Amino acid sequence: EETKVALLSQMAVTYGLYLNNKSAAEVYLKQAQDLVGKLTDPAEKVSGLLALAHNFQRMEMEQQADAMVQQATDVANTIEKPRGRCEALVEVAFGWSK
Repeated sequence: EETKVALLSQMAVTYGLYLNNKSAAEVYLKQAQDLVGKLTDPAEKVSGLLALAHNFQRMEMEQQADAMVQQATDVANTIEKPRGRCEALVEVAFGWSK
């Protein structure tokens, strides 16, 4: 599912930026967000949210990108094991600093 999220959000960028079809882009982004909501593994959810954030940013949708990063941070903080939580937070920090 995590891979599908990345692919759907990338399709949104393709339609939104290169094919100038914002409505199709919004459909793909909505589908990707729905898939992220179904992910049960917090680490996978963090990765999916960051993929969405990256592609929202590429489409100059800064508020949505920031919301995805905040959600990723919130999910990372729910991971019980300190090492897993730390790794997820590093992914958020590193993924968003690119």
